[in-house]
Amino acid sequence: MTRFFRFYPELEGARAITALEPAEATAKLMSLITHALLEGVMATYSLMRFLDFLHDSGRWSGSQESFQTLHGILEDIVHSEVQVIIRHRPLPDHATTGTVE
Repeated sequence: MTRFFRFYPELEGARAITALEPAEATAKLMSLITHALLEGVMATYSLMRFLDFLHDSGRWSGSQESFQTLHGILEDIVHSEVQVIIRHRPLPDHATTGTVE
C-alpha cells in the first residue's frame, strides 16, 4: 500500500482514505507503473485487496458506482500488467520442464 500512497496526494482534513476518486487513483497508478512496473503491479494488487476489504467490511465511504468503477479499472490494469510481465520476462526452463538446476 505504501507504494501507492507515495504517489496518491496528501490526505486533506476532510478527505477519507476509505473512498478513493477513481480518476485520480488511476492517474497515480499509471504514473507509478510508468516509473516502476513491478512496484506498479504490486501496488495495484494491494489496492484491489484494500478496496475489497473496505467494501466487505462496510467501511467503503464512497458511492457504489465509484467503487465499481475503480475496482473494474484495477482489474483491467492487473490483467494488462501480468500480460506485459509474462511477455518481457520469459519463464525459466525449469518452470516449464520441472527440472531445477
